Amino acid sequence: MPSCWHGRVFNSFTNVVCSVVLCAEEKFWFYTHRIAGGDCDYRDPCRIAFACAQSGLAAIIYSHENNDALLRSQHNGTSWLAQLRPLIGTNLYRCPSDPNKTRLFSYAINDFLLPPEPGIVTADYSKVTSLPSPTETFYLAEPAKDYAEDADHFHFADPYEGDYSSTGFSGSVDVRRHNGAANYLFVDGHVEPRSWNSLRPKLTQAGSRFVNPIGKP
Repeated sequence: MPSCWHGRVFNSFTNVVCSVVLCAEEKFWFYTHRIAGGDCDYRDPCRIAFACAQSGLAAIIYSHENNDALLRSQHNGTSWLAQLRPLIGTNLYRCPSDPNKTRLFSYAINDFLLPPEPGIVTADYSKVTSLPSPTETFYLAEPAKDYAEDADHFHFADPYEGDYSSTGFSGSVDVRRHNGAANYLFVDGHVEPRSWNSLRPKLTQAGSRFVNPIGKP
């Protein structure tokens, strides 16, 4: 999502505008895909990434309407699923390629972006303006098949148990779901498919903000 969205003032028509934009984008994908000779398979990687981008648009609007706050998890009282539902209106939370067929949603939030747990002294990155570089830090990703079905967030930030090494990360995120890659929604709203081969060295690279907003120590 273009950075020019940051700082835009939204009014009481936000929900209507968001619904219109998402509907128009959906129709645009459908017709352009048909013109190109596509069969509109909902498992198409581009279609899936597009749905993720729609969630990104809704997340940006949510932040603008809530004092720049990022989405929350079930541990904060209200899950991001409930926060986005009034804006999206339809269920875009299930990935058609999710191998876990009983899971109700196919994304989880990066817990570095959640408010710190009580009693834990750590930096607070729960607002867009608190991140050094929103374009570099992932917001939502697709959990691994065996990840807890009711978990709406990952556990990378815990000072004692957090682990986003290549082993820890791939144990939580379905890093090869889409032809050896996975879709990642970033805080600024854009979506990128990243292959596991290209992402793995990024996780241990000093200063990388992909998971930790302040940079990998």
